Formats: sequence, structure tokens, C-alpha cells
Amino acid sequence: MLLCALLLSVWAATPVFGQDADQAWRDGVAAMRVQRYADAEAAFTTAIEGGTRKWRAWLMRGYARYRLGREGALDDLVIAGKRHPEVAYVWAAQAMAADQANHFDIEARRNAVLLMDAAVAREPATAVYLALRGRLKVAVNRFKEAMADFDEALRLAPDDPSIIKGRYRALVDWGGHEAEAERDLARLRALDPQGKTPDPDLPPPPMPER
Repeated sequence: MLLCALLLSVWAATPVFGQDADQAWRDGVAAMRVQRYADAEAAFTTAIEGGTRKWRAWLMRGYARYRLGREGALDDLVIAGKRHPEVAYVWAAQAMAADQANHFDIEARRNAVLLMDAAVAREPATAVYLALRGRLKVAVNRFKEAMADFDEALRLAPDDPSIIKGRYRALVDWGGHEAEAERDLARLRALDPQGKTPDPDLPPPPMPER
């Protein structure tokens, strides 16, 4: 009897593997699809604690935490990057999470630029990574390099209003480029008369089919 009780207590303290982790994964993906990031974080935590082997669980939870502004985002994304360092998105996500977590630390923000460099090196024709690197470079006063990134991003995606907005903001922060900034602003208003364009930001990770 004592042995049975001991076995039951050990079983109760053991993370649930298999179906429960798989269902939590599916719940997390479903929540991510409709931008319910708090629900996604909780579901992916259950999947991870349940022993999921899906490395994207850390990627998805890291992104959810990034969107929620919560601690642990960068830690999750570093784990994802160690699992699949060839994936450009994990480096871009680390860069943005690092910038968010260390917003007032100039050295940490410089490191965020290096992380985004790794994303751009893997996918040099992805406009959003170039625009985000431009945004990060503005934060460390590398304005000339930032403008080069925005210009290349706009070459790849010429009518993306978020990139135009990022470039406009960079020109304003740089100073001394009022005429050029006004041209960007006019172009932005033509593309987005309602002024609803957000600043350049990290898009959600690609959603798995299941």
C-alpha cells in the first residue's frame, strides 16, 4: 500500500508527456493565429513543461512574451536559436527582444544590432529585417548606416508604409534633413491617409500547419 502511494505521488509530480503536450501545442498555435498572446504563452508553457519536442514552442512563446513585454522572451528565443541557428527569424526575434529588455543600455542595444546582422546575413533580401536593423541603428546613433538599410528595404518593398515611416522617423531624429523627411511624410500620407501605419516591428513567426 505504501509503495502504491509512493508511486502515485511520483506520477503526480512528473510532467505530462504525449497527448496533453500536443494539445497544448495546438492550443498555442490557435491562440497565436488570432493574436491572443497571453493564452499562447500559457499554452506553450504547458507544452514545454509537458515535454514537447517541437522547438518552435520556445520560438512561439518567446514571440508571445515579446508582444506582451514580459520577461523570458529573450531566454526562449536564445533556446530556439541554439536549436536552429540557420533560421534567420530566430536572430531577428532575439534582436528585438534584446532591444526591448535593455532599452536604456547602449551596449545591449549595440548587441541587438549584431543579432539583426545575423538575420540579414541569412536572408539579405528580407525587407523587414533590413528595416528593423535600420530602426535599431537609429537607437545607437548610426544614422547613415540606418538610412542605407531603410533604402535597401524600400528597394525590396517600395510601397511598404511601415518602412517609409521608419525612414521618416530616422530622418527626423538625425536632424538636418527636413526636406527629405517632408518627402517621406508626403509619401506616407498618400499610402496611408488615415495615419494607421505602425512603426516597423517584428512580424509573428511563420505559423506551422499543425
